Amino acid sequence: MDINNVKQWINNGDVESVELAWLEAIEQTVDIAEAQGVLKSVRDAGHSPAANELALLLLEAIQARDGQITAMEAAVDILPLLEGDDKLREIAAGLYRHVHGKVEHFDAFLK
Repeated sequence: MDINNVKQWINNGDVESVELAWLEAIEQTVDIAEAQGVLKSVRDAGHSPAANELALLLLEAIQARDGQITAMEAAVDILPLLEGDDKLREIAAGLYRHVHGKVEHFDAFLK
């Protein structure tokens, strides 16, 4: 995704074009730094729910394509940028549980 196009679409209030480009981009390997830029731009434009949904789609695509460990690593990079919501927290918790769930006191830490 070209971050300049994303910023232009956001400035024009065209979140739908951002979403369509995002769906096309996540079918391939996504550069996490680029994804962070897009999510931050969407969030900063006042579209936090859309940023959360885009992040959720990205994590689901990475998980399906590359597995839960890679998706958890992506979550570590992108989730601090977002306000988050229940669905996003649930996905992130599931990824952490899958990767680190056998560690002693994991559930207490996760709470």
